[in-house]
Amino acid sequence: MKDKSFIDEKIFHYPPKNNTRLRGTLMTKHHPQQYDLTLKQIVAEVGLIIVSDLLGLVITEHRILSLQLVTIEKRDLDYIFEITTAEGTFILHLEIQSTNDYKMPQRMLEYLAKVHRQHDLPIISVVLYLGKAPMKMSSKLSFETPWSSLMFRYTIIALNELSPERFLSKKEPDYFILAVLASVEPTRDLLRAVLRKLLGSVPSRHLHDYLLKLDVLCQLRGVEELLEEEVRNLPVEVELKRLVTYKLGKEEGMKEGMKEGMKEGMKEGMKEGMKEGMKEGMKEGMKEGMKEGMKEGLRQSILRILSRRFSIEPATLKDLQEDLAAVTDIEKLDELEDLALTTESLPDFQRTLSQSLPR
Repeated sequence: MKDKSFIDEKIFHYPPKNNTRLRGTLMTKHHPQQYDLTLKQIVAEVGLIIVSDLLGLVITEHRILSLQLVTIEKRDLDYIFEITTAEGTFILHLEIQSTNDYKMPQRMLEYLAKVHRQHDLPIISVVLYLGKAPMKMSSKLSFETPWSSLMFRYTIIALNELSPERFLSKKEPDYFILAVLASVEPTRDLLRAVLRKLLGSVPSRHLHDYLLKLDVLCQLRGVEELLEEEVRNLPVEVELKRLVTYKLGKEEGMKEGMKEGMKEGMKEGMKEGMKEGMKEGMKEGMKEGMKEGMKEGLRQSILRILSRRFSIEPATLKDLQEDLAAVTDIEKLDELEDLALTTESLPDFQRTLSQSLPR
């Protein structure tokens, strides 16, 4: 299948010409599910670049904004860009889809009507399909009666219909990691090729971030374990236990916290047992240690999630550690962990955390 097969219709209403220059603003949504949030964050960083490249647009600049969410039947739009080209100003609506939705044309038409009502600008509607199964969605919706008619078209870009070489031949690291989605069954050789490209172009201080992104995308293809095997063979040191962080961060933090808590609990229990009886002391110590371990596990999980979602300066991270250490209520820590997954910014989380501190 040729690379051009990802486009059913070139574009809806306003086809951009090659080398059209644009500047834009991005309006994002946030999602309550951790894995989906992570995936969409990755796509948010590269989605506009990919779409503009495949549709023949050239980006000169853009900035990300947090605006009021547009909601239709409890669905949030994924991304809306306001772009300016030589032909005028447009809205670029980018929807991320990992499964076939046979009602996609109706959804996209609903979104278009809602966005057009709010912004009153011509709209370019695009679906970026990341799924493993063959793309079977229609990109058209039409009917005609003697009294009314409709002809709606939008663009579907199916990454699994492209070749991995299309992404590996680029210069930007964000393209390299998407090569795994251009294959239904990524092979070990493909993963090695992606890793070689990353090693040859990404500064060592940023390598781990790209490996985390690659790990999330590999989960879409079910080859995250194969990736971990290959990462173990890299000629650089990588903290493997932090791979698959988005999937296992909470469990690992809880495990480590409980381990430390039980250790401390045993120590305190034995100490207390020397005074009032070894048996009772160890029993109470382990009970208290389990409780403290759960608290410490939640604290570590919160820090791990925030570190993966936001760029945190060492001084700020130290302040977060100290503030979390002061929160001793396990229910409050559990609420803070949920907030870490859904907060739109680090300052918003810090404000809520400060309100949770003992007075």
